[in-house]
Amino acid sequence: MLKKIFYILILICFSTCSPAIQTSSTTTNALTQHKTIAILPIKIELTSKLRKTNNFNSQEIEELKRYMSLALQGHLYESIIKKQKRFPYTVSIQSADFTNSILSSKKISFSEVFTGDKKELCKILGVDAILSPQAIFGKQQNSSINDLVSPGEMEMTVIIFDSVFTQSVWRFNHTKKYNTKDILTQTQYTAENKYQEVLLPWIRTVDDMFQTFTAGFPYKKK
Repeated sequence: MLKKIFYILILICFSTCSPAIQTSSTTTNALTQHKTIAILPIKIELTSKLRKTNNFNSQEIEELKRYMSLALQGHLYESIIKKQKRFPYTVSIQSADFTNSILSSKKISFSEVFTGDKKELCKILGVDAILSPQAIFGKQQNSSINDLVSPGEMEMTVIIFDSVFTQSVWRFNHTKKYNTKDILTQTQYTAENKYQEVLLPWIRTVDDMFQTFTAGFPYKKK
């Protein structure tokens, strides 16, 4: 009986702790055709609890989201490149700075990056596919005493769109509990501005998430 319960707990943990990755035989073939990809700025969502905690007005919230979007886009790019040293990829990855310089030169706004035609964005950036990430900070955990000290969870979704298919060709989704070690980060580092002060306490959680994402990155050479 105990053995059966143990296996059930293992299955529950696996189903809740593992990232959800969606693909198909058609889209998997599309991934093999990609030679160059780009990473878009990350769409940031902050829960009402997190927004109220920092006492920012609506303009400051938008500036915070823009800051986090670009900072985490660059951090995700660096995390993927770092992983490439151990696990070579089948694609080359456009630098985040170069991607943003093209978007800026074409006068493409943040809202257009998030809501615009991804197939068209591929052509504008001169790549075969783009990674379109979204991150939600401050999601509420299951009710527990930890909620009193934890700001919540981080959920990240990354969707790959290419220059041929109208629909997405790959999707990643995962949720990470706030890493309580991040509380120490607040005393270890001095924030350069009020927006970095919001992001720093999440950095270990972000690193945990990016590590999970790169482990399932679909462009590793086999």
